[in-house]
Amino acid sequence: MKYILISPSFGNGGKIPEKHTCDGKNISPELVWSNPPDGTHLFVLLMNDYNPPTGLWNHWLLYNIPKNITVLKEGISTLPEPSKLGVNSWQAKGYQSPCPPENTEYTYYFKLYALDTMLDLHHRASSTNIKKIINRYILDIAVLSGTYKRKSHAVNLTKQKMDLKDTTTILDKKDVN
Repeated sequence: MKYILISPSFGNGGKIPEKHTCDGKNISPELVWSNPPDGTHLFVLLMNDYNPPTGLWNHWLLYNIPKNITVLKEGISTLPEPSKLGVNSWQAKGYQSPCPPENTEYTYYFKLYALDTMLDLHHRASSTNIKKIINRYILDIAVLSGTYKRKSHAVNLTKQKMDLKDTTTILDKKDVN
């Protein structure tokens, strides 16, 4: 059977729900995996986008996820031991949600690496240095992708003005009667 990574929140290549983005609650989606290869000792999760102008941008890094873990719950805040959070491209630890420029759709990749060894990394591990280290220990990689396109704030402001105009019109009509 094939090593797979899925999310109950969106299908592979599908649209990431707003609640998992900067326009929503900025919470991580639930991730579920199955059929890791024999010999897997732990997992490393990277969430990246590869969009211009920045190129590779890391949103989330978790490493030393134990082999008996097969689910990361939505909005996970407590990691199972000995899991660790790495430093993302914002130089912070934790999930940083999709947030492309307005009217631009980006694709985000969740990559779950099955490794055959425990990683001994310092507390400032980043996606750049972890990828160099794990290359020789990778047994397999499960990939899930999702897209997100931000709405234009101008469209939202126009809608708010229209709602306000409609409210004003209703108030004016009430005042006439």
